[in-house]
Amino acid sequence: PGAYPLQDQQSEFVARCVQHLQQEHRERGSQQPFRLVLVGYSMGGLVARRALHRLATDRAHFGELRS
Repeated sequence: PGAYPLQDQQSEFVARCVQHLQQEHRERGSQQPFRLVLVGYSMGGLVARRALHRLATDRAHFGELRS
């Protein structure tokens, strides 16, 4: 746990939502690459960035992540 437990909880939730959406995309057999834009302002931006860092450890499923 980091110094900001609420941010940790929220970023974990966002990361799981992104993983769920990616799984849904895969299961539907889409030929298009999975793309998702996270937009956040202030604290939401910090949560989104932290979620991207969590997802960056899973490069097998998420090729290119930008923050």
